Amino acid sequence: KLIDMVTAVEAAIQDNGHKSGEFAFFESDLGSQDNSYLFISDGATGLSSGDILIKLVGVSGLTHATPFDDGIAIA
Repeated sequence: KLIDMVTAVEAAIQDNGHKSGEFAFFESDLGSQDNSYLFISDGATGLSSGDILIKLVGVSGLTHATPFDDGIAIA
């Protein structure tokens, strides 16, 4: 289930010095196609309404992300 994946990602971020704006990418084969997700934490412990989850439809095989002043470049 997607909620289980999101909960695990949030817990991993929390274990690494949880701060607002920390993010993680993860992939899922749920449904009929592979999708990637970008999870951005609001810095609060546990999942909350301030966290952001973005579904990157049809994107797979992400290898790195580079944060910069106004965003994140992914490849």
